[in-house]
Amino acid sequence: MRLVFPLILCVLWSSTANGNTPCGDGRECPSSFTYCLNNHLIRPFFKKTIKMKIKDDKPFLYYMQQAVEKDNKNFRNFTATYYKKLGYFIEGVNGLMGNWKDNRTYWEFSNATFGPLNVGVSYYTPSPGDKVLLNFTMGAKQGLRNTRTYNGRDPAKF
Repeated sequence: MRLVFPLILCVLWSSTANGNTPCGDGRECPSSFTYCLNNHLIRPFFKKTIKMKIKDDKPFLYYMQQAVEKDNKNFRNFTATYYKKLGYFIEGVNGLMGNWKDNRTYWEFSNATFGPLNVGVSYYTPSPGDKVLLNFTMGAKQGLRNTRTYNGRDPAKF
């Protein structure tokens, strides 16, 4: 239940449930997914979504770059750190940086169908109809284990 609010927003912004989206030339693209950004923690708040056409077996990191090139007004930039054994870790999106040390914020990567993913942006390959979410999230305060606060709200209240 923790991810209900941001995932519902992502699903609501997805205009079709079957993954078909306009390709830009008026025809339907059966191989597409929805990429959502969500920040309800720090001003300026934002909710952005974009339909992406799937190309080969590209990792999600590829589509993040494509979103910046395709819709630079809403997907301005992202910052990532590369870890040799893990791949890229998203540090910031649209200039909003996570800061685990000071306020326990980070960009959580998830899928509206599955919830948090066990692989990162370097290894996750979107499938047709996926709704992929990068949600600016606040971790639990020290001393609390296995709890997280999403969008500044108590997950138990969802």
